[in-house]
Amino acid sequence: MEKRKIGEKKINLGDLEHLKKILIESWCKETCYSPDEDKWSANNPAFGQCLVTSLIVQDYFGGVLCYCKHQKHYWNRIGNKEVDLTILSNPEDNEAKTPGRYFLLKSLVEKKLKNV
Repeated sequence: MEKRKIGEKKINLGDLEHLKKILIESWCKETCYSPDEDKWSANNPAFGQCLVTSLIVQDYFGGVLCYCKHQKHYWNRIGNKEVDLTILSNPEDNEAKTPGRYFLLKSLVEKKLKNV
């Protein structure tokens, strides 16, 4: 097995979509967060996968692991880009849609700040 440092970049950021496809194909009940594994289904394969997915993304792309304690959700920040491959994993339990609203608001604010 090849040894690598945590966060060591092995693939280009442009390959994120390729990694996302592989992750989606790999998610299963056994990789789901243990207390929620009985809620996991093939219809919502990202459910309970946010931490392990974020760690895999960090392995290949580096960056910072982010956590929202209110949503109990993990995602990545690579450079100045937010990467969340599991954001829609539980839409029925996320009526406030806080992560999506946050990312939208952040992008709008950043665009306006660039124009100042």
